[in-house]
Amino acid sequence: MSLSLYIPRRFAPSYSLLGRWLRRRTGDPRRAEALFIVAVTGLLLAGVLGSMLGWVWLYPTLQADPSGATALRYAGAHLAVALAGFFLAGWGFRPAIHLTAADGRLRVRRGPHTVTIHAADLIAVATVDPLRYHRHERRYAGTTDFVNHPERDVLLLRTARGHVLALGLTAPDRAALIDWLATTPAPASNTCAVGVE
Repeated sequence: MSLSLYIPRRFAPSYSLLGRWLRRRTGDPRRAEALFIVAVTGLLLAGVLGSMLGWVWLYPTLQADPSGATALRYAGAHLAVALAGFFLAGWGFRPAIHLTAADGRLRVRRGPHTVTIHAADLIAVATVDPLRYHRHERRYAGTTDFVNHPERDVLLLRTARGHVLALGLTAPDRAALIDWLATTPAPASNTCAVGVE
């Protein structure tokens, strides 16, 4: 029996040009996410301070002629900087996730990244709520996450080597994958505990 699941792409500012550049530079998605937040905060503060300094510098001219060419240039510059900032740091999409389960293997692909797990390598399958996942599993369990959309629960697949794969599937897709894992034959020496926490 084979199974094919699809999680659509999702709007995510951390996958903008700035976010992808930081991810390539650091090589660590969690560190890149933290740096992205710091960089966006710094860019916003620089924009606000630049706007204030421009206002202080142009205040006499803008008071003398509020609808003149200088006022239009001032407003146009603000609009251009805001649009450039949005497209640089705010416009991005997490790639779609394709999950294929066949021949005793589970293959998960998002963009150029692919993870393949043999069903025989699984030692535990657990369902956790998103709050626990983000506060504990994502930080401390060293998970490879394939969560595009916040779902009611996150499915965690633990392998014998200590690798943890997190999948953000809808309830019917999660049930179908758990059923596939339960019906996939595994060697007698390696039993997989399929359950819900």
